[in-house]
Amino acid sequence: MQKIDLAVWPRAELFRFFSAVSQPFYSVTFRVDVTNLHAYARAHGVSFYYALGYLVTDAVNAVENFRYTIRSGEVWLLDERVPSFTDLKPGNQQFHIVTLPKEGDLDSFCRTTRAKSEAQQTFLDQSGELDDLIYFSCTPWFDLTGCTTKASILQKIREYEADAAAAAAIIAPEELKEYTEFEEVKNRADSKLKIDISRAESWVIDYCNNRFDDPEKYPDIPENVKTAVLLIAEAYAHNAVEQTKVRLKSETFDDYSYTAESSIIDVGKLGVESLLDDYVIVQPLNGVTMRLRSL
Repeated sequence: MQKIDLAVWPRAELFRFFSAVSQPFYSVTFRVDVTNLHAYARAHGVSFYYALGYLVTDAVNAVENFRYTIRSGEVWLLDERVPSFTDLKPGNQQFHIVTLPKEGDLDSFCRTTRAKSEAQQTFLDQSGELDDLIYFSCTPWFDLTGCTTKASILQKIREYEADAAAAAAIIAPEELKEYTEFEEVKNRADSKLKIDISRAESWVIDYCNNRFDDPEKYPDIPENVKTAVLLIAEAYAHNAVEQTKVRLKSETFDDYSYTAESSIIDVGKLGVESLLDDYVIVQPLNGVTMRLRSL
């Protein structure tokens, strides 16, 4: 993954303009002849749906502009996007969301996806960032060329995961509101703060390689870990609000121009590593134990 330097990025002006628009999206649909793919899937005994998802993922990843994402107000170029399928549960009419990286050849991917779907017991089974996913749905029962919704599926998934993890959360929204000096964080809805806290916990867990779920070793979450989660969650909450703002210091209309200012917090510069280093679980690599510290 590569961070984009807006100072030299040719698309920076377009990004700043359209990121301030409430619905900066265009939807284009068209028909594609998939006769050969359908015949291939039948001949090889694989799912046409999974096979189509495999090839579409290849096509999306081949276009750099489809791999941009925004995290904490910064633009990043993803190495690749990951397919995520809505799939019917075996034996009933309900569905779940199956997510896995696009690996191997087409046939092996289809078999792996089928096995994962059949084994999955939960509605969602995914971790990490969600903005690298490509969402696929299949409705073979009727003919349509496009479907658009204003509801953010990404937001709904984050809310679902946040609610599921709320009981085991390291801190609660009330603790974050009590700590912060940012009014926008104090006024942020608890449902959104749960998502911010969940993301902060994921950051800490990834950094420490430690889920803190051993009841004998951690009967209570260490205070330093709670503090780290608190600081990161506050930054995520603040940044989420800041991303919805465009503060214009100057503006003209004939040759349209403006200068925008932002108070986005760089999570990487919060300095929480010193709070967490004592809880890092180091994994040996080929018999050699390595521990890296950011400079």
